[in-house]
Amino acid sequence: MDRKIFAAAAFLAVVASPANSIPIAFDFTGTVRDRALVDLTAGSRTFDPSAVGQSFTARVVFETDLFTERSMPTRPTSRVLDIATPTSATAQWNSSLVIGGQSIELAIHDRNYGLVHLTDSLWPFTCTGGCRADNDVLAIATRSEHFGPLGLSEGRFFTLVGFEGVNFSSPLSPSYIDLDQPFDVASILTYALPNLSLSYSNSTSICEPAGVCSTRTQDQTRFNITSFTRTALSVPEPGTLGLVMAGLLAAGITRRRAKQSSPADSNIRTQSGHSARRAEWPFVFSER
Repeated sequence: MDRKIFAAAAFLAVVASPANSIPIAFDFTGTVRDRALVDLTAGSRTFDPSAVGQSFTARVVFETDLFTERSMPTRPTSRVLDIATPTSATAQWNSSLVIGGQSIELAIHDRNYGLVHLTDSLWPFTCTGGCRADNDVLAIATRSEHFGPLGLSEGRFFTLVGFEGVNFSSPLSPSYIDLDQPFDVASILTYALPNLSLSYSNSTSICEPAGVCSTRTQDQTRFNITSFTRTALSVPEPGTLGLVMAGLLAAGITRRRAKQSSPADSNIRTQSGHSARRAEWPFVFSER
C-alpha cells in the first residue's frame, strides 16, 4: 500500500477508536482578596496591599480519564482519597491564569499533575492530646513541582476547595463527602462546592528522605470569586470522525488516481524512469 494511503488509514483507525474522556473546564473571574508572603523559618507574614482588588481570570481544563486512584489512608479523624493524573514533564491539563493583566504559567516545573482530593470526616470521635476534627473537603488542584539538591523543593499550586465544616454541637458527621460511596472523577462537573475558595501559591519546602516535606516559604494569593462555571467540553463522536476521515481519504485517492492517469499531469514518468514533480496530496502527510 502507498505510504501516504497507509498513514492516512492508520490515522483514521486512531480517530475512529472509542473515546471515554470527558474534558471539564473550570472558568473563574473575580478580584484578589489578599496576597501574603510567608517565611516560616523567620516566623514572618507580610501582606502586599497593592495586590488587593486586582482583577483576575482563570481557566483549567482536565481530562477526566487521566485520573487514577493514588491512596485512601485512614486517619484517626478522617478518611482521605487522592485521585491524580500521571506525573509528567508537561502539564496534564490546559490552563490560563491572569492577575492584574499579568499572565502566570501554572506548569513551570518538571513534575506536573492534576489532583482531586477528598476528605471524609469521621466525627464524632474521641481523642486526647489536642487532636482536631477534619472537615469534609473536596479540593481540585494543579500542581507543578521541582525537587532540587539537599531536599529543597519548589512548587506552584492552583487550588479550588469546597468544604463542610464540623458542627461540634452535633452528634452527626458532615454529610458532604461520603467515601463509603464510590467516587467518579467525572462527577466534579456537578458536585456541590459549598464555601467555595480559590487560591494560587508559590512555595519552597525541605523534604526528608522519607518523603515528608515541611514548607519554608510561601507566596499565596487568595481570590474573591465573582463568577464560576463548570462546562463539559464537547468531544466529536468517534463515528462522526470516522465518517469525515473516510470521506477525505476516498476523495484523496480518487484525486490521485485521476492525476496519475492524465497525460498532462506533471507526475508522469520521464523516459529516464525518474518521477517529475508530484501533485500535492490533500492530507498533511509528506513522502520522503
